[in-house]
Amino acid sequence: MPVVIALTVLIQAFFIIHVFRTGRPYWWAFIILSTPVLGCVVYYFVEVFPGSREHRSADRFARDLARSFDPTKELNRRLEALETSPTAANKVAAAEEYMQCGGFDKAAELYESALDGVHASDPDLLLGLAGAQLELGTCREALRTLDRLAAVDPAFRRNEAALLRARAHELLGENDQAIAIYEPLVEVFVGLEARYRYATLLGRLGHQQQSLATFRALLDHARRHSVSLEAERRWVEGARRAVAV
Repeated sequence: MPVVIALTVLIQAFFIIHVFRTGRPYWWAFIILSTPVLGCVVYYFVEVFPGSREHRSADRFARDLARSFDPTKELNRRLEALETSPTAANKVAAAEEYMQCGGFDKAAELYESALDGVHASDPDLLLGLAGAQLELGTCREALRTLDRLAAVDPAFRRNEAALLRARAHELLGENDQAIAIYEPLVEVFVGLEARYRYATLLGRLGHQQQSLATFRALLDHARRHSVSLEAERRWVEGARRAVAV
């Protein structure tokens, strides 16, 4: 019983500190203190869970599940919003959904049309356009778009832009340039995609030992950090297959 009480007090203290550090309304502290267990549970689901990594994962899973039952439902909803109000935000929303559905040409058109007026140099739009161009196989155009992004804001989502650049060089057969980007990127990229693509390129170029070592490092990283996000599964499974061969 003393252990349970001590644990409850510790959890209360954690959430009360969170209230004051994050600028939540002070009356949350009163609720947490007056109803220890229920107050902590309510505070977590109202103030902490929304916006957390777990919430984003759950939200992504729900969207993916809904898409599996009706692949075009969300796209149609966003296209309806775009038709009603052709704002840059609605164009981006529709472009993102086209990317999910494989409509890369439509996505590129929407990103390009959104890059106008006050949004002509929007780094988020430029990065989205580069991604669509890469998926279309227009790698030179993707590299030019990434150059525009670098001129506007070189620090904007730097690692994501670097991955797109490495992939573009790889698809163009410019393997030295791709490796020069992949090598430092794998140490800082959040997620497993950069490691996987680097290891795959090394194997394709005949550097089998280095490729296998990179795949094993990917799997070790996934184990140590308990990587279980749906978005990362494909890289883990691909690495397992490569190591098992």
